[in-house]
Amino acid sequence: MLALSAIVLALVLGPVAGGRIDRLLVGEFPHQTVILVLFVLQAVARGQLVGMAPTIGLVSWGLVSLVLLLLLLPQAKVPGLGVAAAGIASNALVVLLNMGMPVDGSGYFTPTALRGAIAASNGFYHPVTAATHVVWLGDVLPMAGGLASLGDLLLAVGVAVFLLDIMLRQTTAG
Repeated sequence: MLALSAIVLALVLGPVAGGRIDRLLVGEFPHQTVILVLFVLQAVARGQLVGMAPTIGLVSWGLVSLVLLLLLLPQAKVPGLGVAAAGIASNALVVLLNMGMPVDGSGYFTPTALRGAIAASNGFYHPVTAATHVVWLGDVLPMAGGLASLGDLLLAVGVAVFLLDIMLRQTTAG
């Protein structure tokens, strides 16, 4: 949800700042379409596939994340993409180390609401325990409507900067 909010914000701010949305239709970097498809596959793996086969879903999500990272790293000098890659790497690390995203909503959610959110994730989210690795990379940051991870924030900022940069970029053709 945070990444979607960042995209909407960028799409609103870009034209307000004098940018053009039609510049987003021009391929700006290699593998642009593949990266978009991988983001969709990542969402499917996290949702439907984790629910049907948790281990396969989590490993699939992790592999898609790693491919995304490998495609974005060579483009790290493009404004926003290095930050987005850091967000993907952060989320992949915490999820693969813990075989799910650790969640600590204590002080933000009631225990019942937190258990409900974890149950609704089809096994993607897990409560933080003493055995959880790199808790600080998990979904531990209160955000409007839920929790986010440092990786989620980096990904959202990176995507927004990337979109704004494209919309505001001056072309030689005018």
